[in-house]
Amino acid sequence: MSLVVPPKTGPDDAFFWDGVAQGRLFLARCATCRRVLQPPGPMCPSCGGVDREVFDAEPRGRLLSWVLPRHPPAALPEQEVVALVELTCGARLVTNLRYAGPDDLRMDLPVEMFTDTLDGVALPQARPERRPA
Repeated sequence: MSLVVPPKTGPDDAFFWDGVAQGRLFLARCATCRRVLQPPGPMCPSCGGVDREVFDAEPRGRLLSWVLPRHPPAALPEQEVVALVELTCGARLVTNLRYAGPDDLRMDLPVEMFTDTLDGVALPQARPERRPA
C-alpha cells in the first residue's frame, strides 16, 4: 500500500509539479508587481493582476519551523521532519527535511531543495545545505 498520494494538479499549479518531476523548482510571480505567488493562484493577492511569469527559483533557503510527527509511523526510513522552509526568493514551502535528526534542527538552518521519488511520486524535499569542502 502506497503512503504517498500523488498531487491533484490544475491550471494554477501544473507548472510547479512539472518542474518537480524534472528536478527543478518552478515558482510563479505576478507580472505586474513581481510578488512571488506561493501557493500559486489565478490572481495576485497584492495587486489583483492576472498575468504571471514562471521562473526557475534558487533551490536554497532557511529553516523557519519544524514538527517531529509521532503518529502514524513515517513512510521514510529516517525520522520524518516536517519543515517550513523560506526560499531565498521569499516563498515559503511546507516540505520534509531529510537527512537531519532532532539534534541538527535550529532556526535559520541553511537548506537546499531537491527532488526525491517516493512510491513513484516526485516530491520536493529539503536537506541541510551541503558546504563545499
